[in-house]
Amino acid sequence: MKRILAILTFCGAVLSLNGCASPNPVAQAIPGNDGNLNGKWTGLIDTTEETKHLGPLAIRLTLDGEKAKVEFQKKNGVWKETMPGLFRVSTQGSNAVIQGTNSGQFKGTTWVETWIFGVTSQSDTTLRVGFLRVVNHLTEPSENQGKTFAHGRSGVLERMKPEAVNAKHDSPVIDITAEASCKFNWRGKSMSAEELGIALQAEKLRHPITEVRLLEGDIDLGMKQVIRFSDAVKSIGLKKAYFERGEEFETVTWPDAQ
Repeated sequence: MKRILAILTFCGAVLSLNGCASPNPVAQAIPGNDGNLNGKWTGLIDTTEETKHLGPLAIRLTLDGEKAKVEFQKKNGVWKETMPGLFRVSTQGSNAVIQGTNSGQFKGTTWVETWIFGVTSQSDTTLRVGFLRVVNHLTEPSENQGKTFAHGRSGVLERMKPEAVNAKHDSPVIDITAEASCKFNWRGKSMSAEELGIALQAEKLRHPITEVRLLEGDIDLGMKQVIRFSDAVKSIGLKKAYFERGEEFETVTWPDAQ
């Protein structure tokens, strides 16, 4: 998958509240300052000097009024949505704050995590973004250095053209996300393995399909679900299917594959 757009440089300064902004700013007729932030934006955001070892993060923001979808690109090239349905947008003119908070448990530890994006339209096609991530491991003792942490990134995203967004629907490579109870999610719709097979057959009538991949999503992917997924892929005549394991993809084939 092509990594794209601008390599973003980090803004090392924090503006004071009494910076260069006028206390009574007058709106200027500058393209991009009309508050039209809706759309799909993508690019890389880079780290601060203190966290530069983390490297840049490829993200996609889809803004629609008070709703937002946030995706990041994993090392294997897969785009993964984070905190589905939890992000909210507060907008004032050319600026907006996008924030989401989630919690859960991992290996006996309870955690709470907040992502905050501050964005402003730099032009009709570019979006300046500052990102802050804050995490608290609630069940860790307060003297533990890793109980809490926070880091930020900054950069510029580019607005994705409608044809680039729509092109995803005609791609020969299809990604399906695993859900709980052996269900699958494709294009925002939850379905059974049988329904997935029917949907793939209908899609194949529209355009060629060369590869179908099962993404882990937010669950532990079991072999029972992989087998059901493989049955759906087999129904469109492919000889193998792919499923995600960590940062890699593994392959499953069926006995009658040539």
